[in-house]
Amino acid sequence: MQTATLDLVSLGARALPSRELLRLVLRRADDDALDRAVRALALVGAARDAALLDLPEGPRLAAALELGRRAWMLPSPSGRRVASPVDVAAAVAPRVGGATDAEAWVLALDARMCLARLQPCASEAGRLLRAGLLGGGERLLVAVRHHRPAVPSADDRMQAVELARLAAACGAPLLDWVILGEDGFCSLLRLGLLPSVDRRYS
Repeated sequence: MQTATLDLVSLGARALPSRELLRLVLRRADDDALDRAVRALALVGAARDAALLDLPEGPRLAAALELGRRAWMLPSPSGRRVASPVDVAAAVAPRVGGATDAEAWVLALDARMCLARLQPCASEAGRLLRAGLLGGGERLLVAVRHHRPAVPSADDRMQAVELARLAAACGAPLLDWVILGEDGFCSLLRLGLLPSVDRRYS
């Protein structure tokens, strides 16, 4: 335990393997408990939650994971560089709460690909474009919350293509349309449904 603490202080948390981080969180856990925790953390979504809660140490681990998620996602995203759909989801997901399917979020990026403005907007191409341009965007991103799996509908595809056309004509291209669903998120760019317009975003 003392060695893991010293390593954390000298090397930083990012340098430690998951097993050593778990040893610090769980304190007096034996090797079997650490192995079970490592296996549980390797799962995703509901499977991980269930596996964690089956462990005696599960509530402590679940609390630690949630604190880490909040620390990563909840600070103001303004000025944060946006380079992928993961960054879009991290900026928007904590803010959607009880949003309806009709609500979208526009991310206006500056020339350095940093977030200049993030705001909710009705998911209609003209309104989305206006919100992005008024936010000072030189590049635009849209995130839409759906209360279903993160699979693009025909309406998502149609709106994204229309917005991409309008945004390109205004000189502020649409980089991506990200769907936040009950099971995670998906990117129309990564699915090949939108063209890549800036190699800094992928």
